[in-house]
Amino acid sequence: MKNKKNKAWAIVLAVIIMAVVVGSGIYLLLNKESRSQGIVYTNTEYGFTLIFPETWKDYTVKDETFEGVRGSIYRVSFGFTAQDELFHVNMYSKSVWNDLQSEEGPISTYLAENDQYVYAYSTAQDAANETMVARMSEVQEILKTFTLEQSTEPLSDSTTGADVSLTKNSGKYENSTYGFSLEFPATWGEIKEQTDGSGTDFDFVYIELESVNDPARFISIQVINNENRDELLGIIDYKMAYITENSTVSYYYSSGVMGMDDEDSDIQKEVKEIVKTFTLEELTEPLSYSTIGVDVSLVKNSAAFDLSAKQLKDAADECGSQHADGYFDELVSEFSGAEVVHYNFTYIGDSQESDTFRVTLIPNKSGYASLAEFKKDFDICSAGGDSYPTMLNIDWLVFESSCGSGFDDGSGKPVGCQVVKDVVASSLKLNSN
Repeated sequence: MKNKKNKAWAIVLAVIIMAVVVGSGIYLLLNKESRSQGIVYTNTEYGFTLIFPETWKDYTVKDETFEGVRGSIYRVSFGFTAQDELFHVNMYSKSVWNDLQSEEGPISTYLAENDQYVYAYSTAQDAANETMVARMSEVQEILKTFTLEQSTEPLSDSTTGADVSLTKNSGKYENSTYGFSLEFPATWGEIKEQTDGSGTDFDFVYIELESVNDPARFISIQVINNENRDELLGIIDYKMAYITENSTVSYYYSSGVMGMDDEDSDIQKEVKEIVKTFTLEELTEPLSYSTIGVDVSLVKNSAAFDLSAKQLKDAADECGSQHADGYFDELVSEFSGAEVVHYNFTYIGDSQESDTFRVTLIPNKSGYASLAEFKKDFDICSAGGDSYPTMLNIDWLVFESSCGSGFDDGSGKPVGCQVVKDVVASSLKLNSN
């Protein structure tokens, strides 16, 4: 009798297990099916996914970085050709996010966070047309699908400095602006960086790298313009040590333990080992610049080359430059499909007239060898333009915008564009590949 009961219970248990397994399989199948019915967007750089309905099949994506006084804010915008910013997913370092909470005015709405970023969203205030109104009504459902991807990085990072980028590769720190890297021991953990300096043309830049876990562990890298090095070394009133130099700048370092009696302290030993890993890197950005001395945000974006033969011919005629018939048609054909890169430097604060200075890079498709050749084809001889030829190398052509008419409205406010231009334009430099 007992065996029969056991057998009966075994059958019931088997049925329950089978029901659970089948039920789970149905759930997973339905879940997979519901996911497959949408359009899955995955952002591998910032580690998140969204699922869009079929009505968003032609959506556009735009990545931007804003450099402000508090640090970097990373934004991914979603929209359509008719309106390319219906909603944004914004990524903040935790320190920047915390600072923003104390400010007045609208801020982004929190979504999620991990060790690296706080994720938040914002939406457009208006819609361009009725179709965009319909798409905006779907945004909240899309945001409900927001999912953080599983991080594969063993360490988190924080990039709160204005001109630095930090990558974790066995503790490796890389500075793409000033072209060097360092490797940190595990005892330093997450690294916080801050960039400061004096002058507006790379005369002197001070980059402090500090352990978040232990502020006593820090090292400062000084980048000094070789032309003014002797003068600057004569007025710096703290101890620092030479590392290396290239044709443009010299690199020095200092730390909180330099000059102390305990030269054999653990931190001192770690600093010495870190300095041994100092490596000059090949610059990957085509353009170097400085924003030291002015509060500015930077948005970098790209677009297709869109100048027409008529626009170029009209500008050349205004400048009195002579070209053969059909010349500009051939020129435009050479640049067809070229990616144009815009660096938009915007003054932070109240400003009269224009507050944005733009630098534009176009690939040197025609192989111009001199600024005179470049200007003959692309120069503008009227005031108020946004693309005046200024420099070139074998790879790139550089244009700068003007800052309006120069009219002073009497408000006492600065012309933000001109303030930014005075700093940025004098520091522009094309990097060699």
